[in-house]
Amino acid sequence: SSGDVVVMGAIGSATLGIAAGDIANGAEGEVLVCVAATVAKASDAVFKVGEGLLWDSRDSDFDDNAATAASGDVLNSAVAYADGANTEETCTGWFTGVSGTLTA
Repeated sequence: SSGDVVVMGAIGSATLGIAAGDIANGAEGEVLVCVAATVAKASDAVFKVGEGLLWDSRDSDFDDNAATAASGDVLNSAVAYADGANTEETCTGWFTGVSGTLTA
């Protein structure tokens, strides 16, 4: 759906972006990279500006880089654009356009 986080790539290397509009599963569509966006955050995640973030594919939210990556998670393709505090459920992430690590 428009505004959702999109994972582009394969196991080992993937880039995160934001869907610019609705994209059917498996279809091509416009994805925004090199952009800041407000996205879902694990409520217990704590991080500082510039810290690499972990996209938790199972929970569809961002966690701090101390979290353990599970299958399908992407690490360090987005960074914190603002500090993230305990109990917050959203954060601003900077989608760098740079590949991160997609966990097998």
